[in-house]
Amino acid sequence: MYVGYPLTLMLINKIKKDRITTRPIEPKVSVVLCTYNESAVINRRIENILKQDYPKEKLEIIIVDSSTDRTADVIKEKWINSVVLLKQNERQGKASAINLALKNVSGEIVILSDAPTLYSEDTIRMIVRNFADPRVGGVTGTYNPIGGKKRVESEEKLFWKFKNMLRSLEGQVDSTTFLSGELCAFRKELISKVDDNSIADDVNIAIKIRKRGYRTICDPNAKFIEKVPASYEDFFTQKVRRAIGGIRETIRFRKMIFNPRFGLYGMLILPTRFMYTLLSPFVLFSCLISLMYFFLRTNAFCLLLNPYVAFSFLFGSMLMVIFRKSFLVKALTMFLITEFVLLQAFVKHSFTNFDLKWEKVESTRK
Repeated sequence: MYVGYPLTLMLINKIKKDRITTRPIEPKVSVVLCTYNESAVINRRIENILKQDYPKEKLEIIIVDSSTDRTADVIKEKWINSVVLLKQNERQGKASAINLALKNVSGEIVILSDAPTLYSEDTIRMIVRNFADPRVGGVTGTYNPIGGKKRVESEEKLFWKFKNMLRSLEGQVDSTTFLSGELCAFRKELISKVDDNSIADDVNIAIKIRKRGYRTICDPNAKFIEKVPASYEDFFTQKVRRAIGGIRETIRFRKMIFNPRFGLYGMLILPTRFMYTLLSPFVLFSCLISLMYFFLRTNAFCLLLNPYVAFSFLFGSMLMVIFRKSFLVKALTMFLITEFVLLQAFVKHSFTNFDLKWEKVESTRK
């Protein structure tokens, strides 16, 4: 999944060469923000959208707010003539907020985004040009994480380099299963609502679009940034929630897995997602348990008393510490953390009633 799958996609892409046709078009676009206590960043976000290199008369901003802070007041004070503000008195989760927005949008293309996200000036124009191809139903862009020099931040940057590459390859071969919630663009005619119990609305939308026969792609020229979590606590809060959402959507659309009706998406891309989200962590930890069982059964722990084995272990550990900033060590750390997150997410999804309300990561708002 981390080596063979990307190589397989590259090979298929070379043989297939099924390129999306892009050209400049200017349909009406509705940008939707679902906000909860975002008074610290909402001004910056609205300014960023209004600075887009796109005709202002064809750009609509809809904000669905369920805040208990001054977010709505900030919007009314400065932006009431520039945005459509829809107020939810009771916070019911992001799916509910999106569905309320979808009843009020007037654009042909809808873009879901988040309050802490920032677009490049040409992001919307780059996204929209892909819809010139009638086969395209959904588009996302590449996430460029920003942050300091903490280890958690560098690991997240490496993760997204891999994720961006993978989504781009999936879109070139057929479709990607993940339209980032920070930049999730789709044809309004294809999505009238997301499932009410969805946590990963971007995955829910992507799979629904492909189910209707349209493609979902990632355009590397459409870029957005957002600050990465600054601590492992925030990191795991965000990652586990996203993983639970992915597991829920994989199970919801399980009938599409290994379904030849959906081409390479059904026969390769979705099955790989299923293996990645549901099987991979158990395979890894089963191997670790088997290895421990082997040591216990064969008294292999006695090997550690051998001075040569002990020296090799200490030498290897020392190398790991010395080269902890190397690509290989970072990649290994990223892999193990990802597997642990998926396992934790599966346990939470299976044995707890997970709240539909998203958990805001404060360190990404600073």
